[in-house]
Amino acid sequence: MLALYLWCSNHNCTVRLYAHQLLILLWEETKGEVPDQYPMLGEVVSHIKNSSDHIKALRKLQENVLFSHLNIIEDLNIQVIFQVLPQLTGVIQEEWLHVLKMFKEHGDVWKKGGERGVAPIPLDSSNQVLLDQTETVCGDCGEESHQQSCDGDDVQRKISLLNGVGVMGELFPSLPLSLGHQGEVNSGLILVMSLVQKIPNLGGLCRTCEVFGVSELIVDNLSILQDREFQSLSVTAEKWLVISEVKVHSIPKYLADKRQDGYTIAGLEQTAESCAITEYQFKYKTVLVLGNEHYGIPVEVLHLMDQCLEAPQFGVIRSLNVHVAGAIAIWEYTKQHLVHH
Repeated sequence: MLALYLWCSNHNCTVRLYAHQLLILLWEETKGEVPDQYPMLGEVVSHIKNSSDHIKALRKLQENVLFSHLNIIEDLNIQVIFQVLPQLTGVIQEEWLHVLKMFKEHGDVWKKGGERGVAPIPLDSSNQVLLDQTETVCGDCGEESHQQSCDGDDVQRKISLLNGVGVMGELFPSLPLSLGHQGEVNSGLILVMSLVQKIPNLGGLCRTCEVFGVSELIVDNLSILQDREFQSLSVTAEKWLVISEVKVHSIPKYLADKRQDGYTIAGLEQTAESCAITEYQFKYKTVLVLGNEHYGIPVEVLHLMDQCLEAPQFGVIRSLNVHVAGAIAIWEYTKQHLVHH
């Protein structure tokens, strides 16, 4: 109550209005029963409600459906959090996390998230006022609504192609990887970066691989995934990638096994016979090998390549950072096999 009193005298007009309205709601909720420590509460509420300067503003605030009909306890459910609130607060459609359907289709996983097999919070909302308002604002949320959301000033946006997979991972750390990615990405690219040593390159490549849907990432040591610097650069990408360990000395055998499985082996290295990435047609099943930051791909591994690739260069510096070069190659594969499908 003391904190609310302080907000009622805040220098910001909007903050004061919200505090005044909350005070009125609290007064009505308690039916005017004034605690002994607040003997002046009734007079304060009466003054606010009858003040000519506040009546119009308070009336407009009361018309706000989120303020007047949203109960933070009773309306704590998945539908309100991920569907109703984004629509009523003007979040553009591409930013919505469409997880409600995913939760419903995997109700067993949702229930396991709570104690004794009880879902932590309900899936659906029973607040018909909020649901009706959502339909009024959004309509059928079809192509026309999508087009309208794209009109007007351009704004920065982050588009989640996996429709809330990251949220599911935060709620359920042990969630099977296949649940989020099922049917979303169909890549045949495997990136081998066992030769890469520097953590910034490893973390950056991990993030790049997740963004462009690489099917599997090969590292020299899986313990790198627990490194804090790696995690700060990968920004949780390691949670959504298939990552396997292949020691440097085991790379030749690994590549031989993959060739028997029908994979084409490509290496990112400048050689006398290397092909420009922009001219190379990637096979769908491709293993892409990256070299070490200092010595590149060693001879014993280089001889196992079906093709060596390099990015065309026009400057003085003779080579690119391995993360940058790897990202260029991954994007070229993505353009050929994923973007148009």
